[in-house]
Amino acid sequence: SISICGAIWLTAWQAVNNVKPWWLIYWNDRPGTAITFEGRRYAVDSESLLVVSPNAMIDRHQDNPVFHFYIHAKCSYPFSDVIPHVTRAPIDAAAKTLIKSVSSQVGKEEGSNLGALDSAAIYTLVYFAMSQVDPAFLKTRVADRRIQDALDFIDRAFLKGIDNQVLADRVSLSRNAFIRLFHEQTGATPGNYILNKRLDHASELLLTSDLSIDEIAAACQFANRHYFSRVFKKCKHFPPATYRKLQ
Repeated sequence: SISICGAIWLTAWQAVNNVKPWWLIYWNDRPGTAITFEGRRYAVDSESLLVVSPNAMIDRHQDNPVFHFYIHAKCSYPFSDVIPHVTRAPIDAAAKTLIKSVSSQVGKEEGSNLGALDSAAIYTLVYFAMSQVDPAFLKTRVADRRIQDALDFIDRAFLKGIDNQVLADRVSLSRNAFIRLFHEQTGATPGNYILNKRLDHASELLLTSDLSIDEIAAACQFANRHYFSRVFKKCKHFPPATYRKLQ
């Protein structure tokens, strides 16, 4: 789904330790901005989409004003669980035409408020960007259809208190056989996979809502704020309050 799509004249883009729980797709009409990820600098330009994965910690830099087009997107399996990275996706004239067409229509709009044609163009750009992601960065590549069904169910129900037995029953396996097969297919236990989904959702709420940290902890099925803050810091590098301020 599209969280935000925008097109703006950009004059101040500097930020450090910037982390988002969704895919970031950037394009500029000219050189002038860049990001740094793990010590490497990536310029944002007009010849490619710069694609930043969820949970990649980047610094943003700006040297000159630019016209800046951006998409923030949530993607389902297999792009929902990836190793943090940055991808450059070269684009052709047709893609540039799509970007310019959408740019003329959108400001900083919620994806659901975009017109049908604009939404189709944006999804086309997102699909293209995902097609350029190196499969080596995908943490979860599942061959077994039972585990794929479990992952699809988790994506829909991770805030509903599902446990290993519920998932095992869904795919007609014993609890122990399900846990073993899930780990073989994904490299994670079901519990840790669900925990990461809840933490990503908490990250979104920290960035897009005015809910208090106590309210976010409760909404994401954590027993209390203190436990939530401890787990969030371990997985996201910062306590929830600091994460919210830095973004």
